[in-house]
Amino acid sequence: MSLVLPCQAHVILEITREDTQFLPGYGHLASRAGPRQLRAVLDLVVKLVRVAHEKWLTSAEIKELGLLKEHAEYAGGNISSERMIDIVYHEITQ
Repeated sequence: MSLVLPCQAHVILEITREDTQFLPGYGHLASRAGPRQLRAVLDLVVKLVRVAHEKWLTSAEIKELGLLKEHAEYAGGNISSERMIDIVYHEITQ
């Protein structure tokens, strides 16, 4: 997984119409609001982790801050909030 995820959400929005309905592999039927919100949350995660890294915080320290608590509903399946931070941190520091 990489930072390409926000870009993929953007592509989904570009190639669909306003009345498009999404049938996910699990969960509820969704509209374009779902990818829009996902894109916003992923952009926020990247921004928060980037700012924290610029303040010399480690991935573990960033996770201790609980920056993603209010967006926990976007974590799930194979990716927790902590894992999301690890992925973004790894991408930023490479």
